[in-house]
This record gives sequence, C-alpha cells and structure tokens, in this order.
Amino acid sequence: MFAKIDVNGPNVDPLYILLKKERPGFLGSGTIKWNFTKFLVDLLNIPSPTGFASAAIDFVEKELSKYKQLELSRTRKGALVAKWEVKSDLPPVALTAHADTLG
Repeated sequence: MFAKIDVNGPNVDPLYILLKKERPGFLGSGTIKWNFTKFLVDLLNIPSPTGFASAAIDFVEKELSKYKQLELSRTRKGALVAKWEVKSDLPPVALTAHADTLG
C-alpha cells in the first residue's frame, strides 16, 4: 500500500489518471490542479476532538464528492466510505484514515 507509484509515463497509477482528468491544469496542461496543501490546512483547522469528527468527515465528503467516479456512503457510526471501482487485474487496494483529533 505504501509502494512508490508512477505519476507520469506508460505505467501511471490509475488514481493520477483520474485526478488529471477531473482537474486539468491551466489550459488543459494535464497537471494536477487540486491544491493538496490547502486541503490539509483547511482540514487540520476543523476542530475534531476525539469522538466528535462529524465536521471533519463532512468536509472530506464535500471535497471527495467532486470526483464523480467515487461512490460515497456513511456507516451507521458516521464513518465515510469512498469506493472507486476500477477494471483491473491488479489486487484491490484499501486506504483508511482516522479523522478525529486532527484539528
């Protein structure tokens, strides 16, 4: 899960293909337009003490909803699940994150 991936060239990771397609850069340059630093700063400034992460989860859900390939849902305890189905022979990949105590 923490392996190095290609972001350009013939073996580019599917995630980067999606990001470049969804948020093309200036004049369609293909560079990623999304400002990840701003996203992190905004997220880290949302108060989210242990057990009260709903505002942080709402923020992440709003940001991820911009990517129409993602299927977003909530568990009964309020966790956000983002599912992206890709046709591939590669094994499935999962990523988890802990959202409370960020800000």
